[in-house]
Amino acid sequence: MSQRILGIDFGTTYSSMAMLDGDSGRAVVLRNLEGEEKTPSIVCFGEDGTEAVGTPAVDLLEDEAAWAWAFPTPKRYLGNADFVRGLPDGRRVSAVDATAAILRKLRHDAEVGDLGGPADRVVLTCPASFGPTARDALRAAAALAGFGDVRLLEEPVAAGLAGLRDQGSRLGETVLVYDLGGGTFDVAVLRRDGNSHRLVGEPRGIEYCGGEDFDRAIYDWFDGLAQAERGQSFDGEDGLNPHILKASRRAKEMLSTKVEVPLRGFLDGKRFEQKLTRSQLEELIGEKIAATVRLSQNVAEAAERRGHAVESVLLIGGSSRIPLVQQEVADALGIEPLKTGVADYAVALGAAWFGGLAPDQPATSSSTALVRPPGTVFREVDEPWCPEIVVLPRGSFWMGSPVDEPARDACEGPRHRVTIDYDFALGTCAVSFDEWDAWYRHVSEETGVWDESAHRPADEGWGRGDRPVINVSWNDAQAYIAWLNERLGLTGRADCYRLPTEAEWEYGCRGGTDTPFWWGKSITADQANYIFRTEIKVPDLNGASATFTINKWLRRPYDIVAPDEPLVELETDKITLEVSAPSSGFLDPRRTDLDGKTNRESFQYGVQGIKVSTGDFLFHILKPYAYDIVHYFKPKTVPVREFAPNPFGLYQTHGNVCEWCQDCWKDTYQDAPRDGSAVEGSNSCVRVYRGGSCGDYPGALRSAERNANAPDFRINTMGFRLAKTLP
Repeated sequence: MSQRILGIDFGTTYSSMAMLDGDSGRAVVLRNLEGEEKTPSIVCFGEDGTEAVGTPAVDLLEDEAAWAWAFPTPKRYLGNADFVRGLPDGRRVSAVDATAAILRKLRHDAEVGDLGGPADRVVLTCPASFGPTARDALRAAAALAGFGDVRLLEEPVAAGLAGLRDQGSRLGETVLVYDLGGGTFDVAVLRRDGNSHRLVGEPRGIEYCGGEDFDRAIYDWFDGLAQAERGQSFDGEDGLNPHILKASRRAKEMLSTKVEVPLRGFLDGKRFEQKLTRSQLEELIGEKIAATVRLSQNVAEAAERRGHAVESVLLIGGSSRIPLVQQEVADALGIEPLKTGVADYAVALGAAWFGGLAPDQPATSSSTALVRPPGTVFREVDEPWCPEIVVLPRGSFWMGSPVDEPARDACEGPRHRVTIDYDFALGTCAVSFDEWDAWYRHVSEETGVWDESAHRPADEGWGRGDRPVINVSWNDAQAYIAWLNERLGLTGRADCYRLPTEAEWEYGCRGGTDTPFWWGKSITADQANYIFRTEIKVPDLNGASATFTINKWLRRPYDIVAPDEPLVELETDKITLEVSAPSSGFLDPRRTDLDGKTNRESFQYGVQGIKVSTGDFLFHILKPYAYDIVHYFKPKTVPVREFAPNPFGLYQTHGNVCEWCQDCWKDTYQDAPRDGSAVEGSNSCVRVYRGGSCGDYPGALRSAERNANAPDFRINTMGFRLAKTLP
């Protein structure tokens, strides 16, 4: 017997269900016990403890007195623990209680109906704009409704999957899903990935932007006219007049096909009527529609920057039928939008289809998880202070470097196989000054309470904003993460933010590759921020002194230089070094002085080469017995998105700033964890950092390169990125 798979679209105004037919593989909309495909999302609580949900509740509300027992649109209040509805008998009902009542009816009606029994797998959708608190509230409601294993899926992803199934090749490879429903707006870009789909960038959304808000705008307009002409309001003692609100909704729906409709009500038994035109409606709701269009443009532009230009636009949700929506979207994106034939049920159908794609879950599990496919880019909340992260795929990789990799160090071995068999995400970029400074402002200005842990690092005069935060220690990073988790309500949870383990960091850095850099075996200045190099002619170094003539860009194992590349001359064409050296070979590093062009500095000479500093420039002369080289640079970080991301969507895993990891340092990988976990020790242990920086040469930027320092160590080339285990 095939599994019973149930998809639920818990909507603001209406909720719907679909199941995946095991024989045909098709998703089918389910009806409730009233024979309806859409269940009104409203509950009417009885004095005897009963619950009327959906149309039975609507029927009861024909009696105005019943509104005192009703809880309409509970989805709008999920996550707001302070919002409760008091019933006449003194009971207090939360949005979680009302949501659970609706989900309980949907579960019951599906099980006794065509589903034929309890679901083996349930996918429940939520808006992209829902933060952690609202999602936790939805999880709690699902548990109260009697669901065991429930997976959460963002509404635009579900809708996009349904659209791809419904429209087929008409949508092309990349589609923007514009989902305007009863209470929220969601937008996402999806692209085909074989027989499935993949998110491009971050789904975005706007709360309190949908049909319910448009109904309220019409209600307020009509009520304002009544007050102006009659000196009376339609509002009752318990708030809005439900009959006028219902008439407002009907007028809105009719204006999708008509240019003018009447709106009627009664004040003290006397009829009050006004005509509402389509142009008046557009003026009432135009600002909210414009906000959805702007957000859609932002999401489309972000997808194009990732190399996936939007080819088609799919309209989902009942409110997308409004003519103004269709016109504004077409004008802004330059694409005539398509409407799926299953617009009202696209989210439920997509959830059922996704349930068929999702991996098996233990039948006894009571946990719920928001399903974000690999490649999904998101923020916990849509705020600039909340860092952006990307979901990485599960997989295995060889950690460390092969013995023949140039610049390899013994600490990079033994090379070993690591398997990441859990869902997690990494920051798309290193934490920026903008994100760090938000913490500093919050604790020192907004709260008025000084937090000693709120370190404000210097930027060395290079600039703050979207450059990576620098001069931060491992301890500083932990203090920032503690603040972020507290602000997001994630403290103590398994899915809280943290530093990546060393294995997670290298897995993300490699992006599915096994070369020294994710793009290949060599490196150029247009791929990463590191030391720029030039080539020199090296005379015999066996004497007591030597002259080095700088004449062109360096050619090294990790550098690519075209044969016809023009020479680059430096202002200083000669540097004379006074060194102590034996008649042959090299001693351990020794120190002496250099008379440079700008000032007097020191240098080191030996097996690792010579390091010279003259003013703003650094010159490295490395292994002159093997390579005739010198390089110069002006160390300075660049913005976190300066270079292309790797295949996993991560920016600057090579260079710019080194990045702290959670692990304590071990000299080798002997007995290292193979499951992606960290090597832990005391709080004061030396901590690992990875990635190389703007002040490092190419060998230090390799995927396998590793270093460590004390947890309180700060330097202007050190930053970090975030990690997060997904539920």
